[in-house]
Amino acid sequence: MNIAKASTSQLEQIALLESECFPDESYPRFFFTQAREIYSETLLVATDDNENLIGYIMAAPDSISPSHWWILSMAVAPNHRRKKVGTSLLKEMLNTLEKLGADTVYLSVSEKNSGALALYQSFGFEITRRREDYFGENEDRLILKKVLTLSSPFALNPERLLSEVSISVSFSSVVFTVSTAILALIAPRQDVDEFVAPIVLVALAMFASFYSVLFYANASGSLTRIHDYLSVTKPLRYGNSVSEYLGVFPLVCAFPLLIYYVTDELSITIPVAIVNYIGFFLYQISDFDLLSRIMPNRRKHFMATCILILLMIGVLVTSILCSDLVSYLSLSLFLVVLISFVIVGIRNPETPIA
Repeated sequence: MNIAKASTSQLEQIALLESECFPDESYPRFFFTQAREIYSETLLVATDDNENLIGYIMAAPDSISPSHWWILSMAVAPNHRRKKVGTSLLKEMLNTLEKLGADTVYLSVSEKNSGALALYQSFGFEITRRREDYFGENEDRLILKKVLTLSSPFALNPERLLSEVSISVSFSSVVFTVSTAILALIAPRQDVDEFVAPIVLVALAMFASFYSVLFYANASGSLTRIHDYLSVTKPLRYGNSVSEYLGVFPLVCAFPLLIYYVTDELSITIPVAIVNYIGFFLYQISDFDLLSRIMPNRRKHFMATCILILLMIGVLVTSILCSDLVSYLSLSLFLVVLISFVIVGIRNPETPIA
């Protein structure tokens, strides 16, 4: 059995299954077309090994509170019931909703549907009230509620997300300003051709911080439109990953290089570099940095920090002691690892956002 987001080609099968399971109160075919257009992330289908549709589940956000979601419908083909299809669909939907920022999930169920009621209660749903004539005359329904774990990194609300966006924009703006100022100071120098490595790093930091602000702006805009709430966490992951790896790390790497190229004195460069790396390491393990949000596993976070600081030291050492070719190779290795970590941060579905 496979569970995935519904495709356009499966909408007809979903409508037929809906009619089969709920002949007196089924959603019309066009409803599923609209549902997939608006809530594509939360229209899930289950298929068997032959790719035949055997079940579906659908959810949508509450019109008042985007962190509250409703499971609108779930159906399992009669010949596939009691085979854990409903259990798998509900489990996958709850995981999806948690990642999308839901903190509370509601649904309605008929008192007569004892099997469905038992399934929902086994997942921690509790009956909150009974609504008479909910689906029409004599069509009473029980309203069930489940509060998702608040310890989840995805159990966020719009206020926290907006706060995260605001802080991150300020952070990226500072990186952009510092990078621009450094480039403005280097550009007029007669020996600017000697500053290739720091110029590359600082320019990278400048562009990364600029594009991070664009990602954060995208997330902020999504928060103001309920139907785009599903995509809020993705631009935040992009912003955090790009800002941290391609903004902060290149700037930290470039700082001791700039000191060395400007002063040409190891007695000044080495103490500055030591303070620079130790200070940055303490910042990284403080849990206030963006890397702890990109890589929440503490052991992986610590290892990533150590690897990147060692590579930064390697860039400095080769720039001082080795030929240009070796120093450029060291710089290239550092940049490749940075880009790899950016990809990891963007693709990590467990990245906490705030």
